[in-house]
Amino acid sequence: MGTWTTKFRHPAMIAGVLAITLVANPTFAREASDTVAERMRALDVIPDGRSDTVAAGTSLPQFPAYEHGTADVVDLITARTYAVVETLRGVHDEVDAEDPSTADILHQLIDGLEKLAWLIKSENRKV
Repeated sequence: MGTWTTKFRHPAMIAGVLAITLVANPTFAREASDTVAERMRALDVIPDGRSDTVAAGTSLPQFPAYEHGTADVVDLITARTYAVVETLRGVHDEVDAEDPSTADILHQLIDGLEKLAWLIKSENRKV
């Protein structure tokens, strides 16, 4: 296995995808998590989706505690969605060099997350 597999099996890679999409689109989250887990198993990696493991490995900032206005929450979720996209883009080229099939999955995740980010942030759009 090459060096990219360390990044691929790191919980942060999947944590953000699951956390954000679960809020915005549970069907996308379920399908994405299944696809990623199946690919990991195909590469002989054991997915570890335990909440403690995922929380410890995430690169996303902690969501602020207490109550927040709707517009603020929309901005917080949108920013985190784009942060996950940037993480996926950051590992894409290295993954593509070693495993184009996995890179294709990353493309699907990036496309889906960018669409979700646009849909979420449109809530704050003023016309």
